[in-house]
Amino acid sequence: MPAPNQSIFQLVGHRGGESGLNSFIPEHSLAAYAIGASNGATFLEPDVISTKDHVLMVMHGNELGRTSDVSEHPEFADRYTTKLIDDGDGVTATNVTGWFSEDFTWEEVSTLRLRTVKNANPGPLDGLYPFVKFTEMLDYVDELNAQLKYDYAVGVYPETKLANYFSSLGLPLEEQFMEALADHGYCSYNEDGLCVESLKDETKGPCTLQSFSSASLKTLATMTDMVRVDLINGASVGVDKVSSDGKTADPELIAGIAEYCDVISIPTSMDEDLFASVVQTSHDAGMDVHAWVADMDQTLFTRLADLDIEGSFVNDISYARGALEMREAMLAEQEAKKVEAC
Repeated sequence: MPAPNQSIFQLVGHRGGESGLNSFIPEHSLAAYAIGASNGATFLEPDVISTKDHVLMVMHGNELGRTSDVSEHPEFADRYTTKLIDDGDGVTATNVTGWFSEDFTWEEVSTLRLRTVKNANPGPLDGLYPFVKFTEMLDYVDELNAQLKYDYAVGVYPETKLANYFSSLGLPLEEQFMEALADHGYCSYNEDGLCVESLKDETKGPCTLQSFSSASLKTLATMTDMVRVDLINGASVGVDKVSSDGKTADPELIAGIAEYCDVISIPTSMDEDLFASVVQTSHDAGMDVHAWVADMDQTLFTRLADLDIEGSFVNDISYARGALEMREAMLAEQEAKKVEAC
């Protein structure tokens, strides 16, 4: 199978790469990962959380009801509860009601089936796919790369999700997270116990680590030299993390992030002028910049490309590639007209 043309910036398959507003594919399902990879994602993005028995699994958040049929299982009715969840990025903790991964063993979680969350009507794949362990997701990326046979290997971009919250429960994510990546060849331990990226299996694609939790990222910095990404929240606390006046980026704040991260990832919902200022200031500090998250909006893709960002989370890989190719075609047409005018 021929590889899709490489895009202007790296495309990160958000929750697999098929999770947009019009998607009928359950996010973080093997189907979503397959679609993302086959449409040319540079990376597939798994959110990593924990079960009660400390098995790392893949899901966006720890509430099971949003993405599965747990409400249809009477044997789990007594697990329904409300919890105060600290998302780990400095935002005030939020009351969430539902069923939570930390109250289930992996054996129990494995009886549930995924469903789409973006549409009011059931999707055609609802009820077909189970949740997957983080290690199973990594195994599947290997399978996809073997089947696709591109001239590049699709990478992974895992997040320690709700890292502070799980740590407070005695279920820290970082050690098992790194062990899984090492076991799958994305890095190898040296004599000092550091998992070194340059010692990775050469057949593997790139691996980039991300978190909203600065504490988790700083812990990972003691465990590996792999690329780390600080996810900046879209609320006011996120602005405070990169700006002193809410209008322009603060070079000192950006420099502080650069001490433990290589990349800063900023929300596309951020004020456009501040967004552009953070991009420029981060580039000046030697950091790459990624964005989250781009949906089906040609204008947004054009703006991100014009700012020379290095990567973006996208909800629909095929649309993203088409949007960027359209921008390139428009630029080529403009350049041709200039030549004709001369």
